[in-house]
Amino acid sequence: MRKSVVAVPLVLTLAGALGACASTPRNSETDQSRVRVQSGDIRGTMALDVETRNHAATVNAEVPLTAVAAFDALPDVYRRLGITQVAVVDTSGGVYTVGVRNLRVHGSIGGEPLSKYLDCGSAPMHTPANSYDVNLSATSYVTPAGQGSTVHTLVNATARDPLTNSPPVECSSTGVFESTVSNMLTHLQAQTP
Repeated sequence: MRKSVVAVPLVLTLAGALGACASTPRNSETDQSRVRVQSGDIRGTMALDVETRNHAATVNAEVPLTAVAAFDALPDVYRRLGITQVAVVDTSGGVYTVGVRNLRVHGSIGGEPLSKYLDCGSAPMHTPANSYDVNLSATSYVTPAGQGSTVHTLVNATARDPLTNSPPVECSSTGVFESTVSNMLTHLQAQTP
């Protein structure tokens, strides 16, 4: 009899904890979800709702550089944006991709707050992109297009609250990183005699 008395509260506690940490279904119109994060100690438990949005899409931008010139310039563009560990990350199918995968960052990159580039949802007292540990992947590849080329850039990220044991939240790009890559390549062309 005593075992059942202990087992019922334990099962209810586990069910409550799992339910509190689960994401609600995504809204198909806005692709948003809400994650409940719980943190606690012997003094009590605090629950925090974090709204997330996920819009992972490749951004394509035409630049006035040949495909070879744009590809050669991409590592320097990434370094100027604060991503110093840039490399050729894929050569499958004859398409050369430059960027970084699974870069761990916190708060800022290249002197800019991460929230400039990422939307990791919102929280009442802070911006998750700036206060969570972020796992960032950003890649660009170049294809010929007329007299110039098209730069295809994709930014993906997840963020995890370093103070809790909560699951990571998906981050979406604000589009600033992608447009900065293409603008910097265009600016390089303007500097070339």
